[in-house]
Amino acid sequence: MALSLGADYTFQLNTDYNVSWYKVKLQATHFKFKDSDPREGVQLEADLSFNKRLTLAATGRVGYRVTDYVFVGKSGAEEANDAAFDTSSQEIYPGADYQFRRQATFFAEYVFRHGDILSTLTVPVVIPIS
Repeated sequence: MALSLGADYTFQLNTDYNVSWYKVKLQATHFKFKDSDPREGVQLEADLSFNKRLTLAATGRVGYRVTDYVFVGKSGAEEANDAAFDTSSQEIYPGADYQFRRQATFFAEYVFRHGDILSTLTVPVVIPIS
């Protein structure tokens, strides 16, 4: 089961048509697994972006996103020994939108990412002795 809560706020410094706008997004998702305590935790995500209208049909953006998985109710030692995932990552992303028809927009984004989703669980090896 996962429960997510987030906030997304966009603001402009004035109301001109071609003025830049800024976006701030915060999100927390709590993961609860049946019979799998090492995977339970909260994924935190923060996203900041700068957006600019380039032409009547094109919009450009650049942003920064950070994501991390926090284990709830675990000590530092328990987290080091029992945590199933290491999801700390940072991203910088440039992107563009181009509206080529009234109902159709082309979207492109490239992400520079540092960090990854890694499983840190070790599977015990059982050697049967007869």
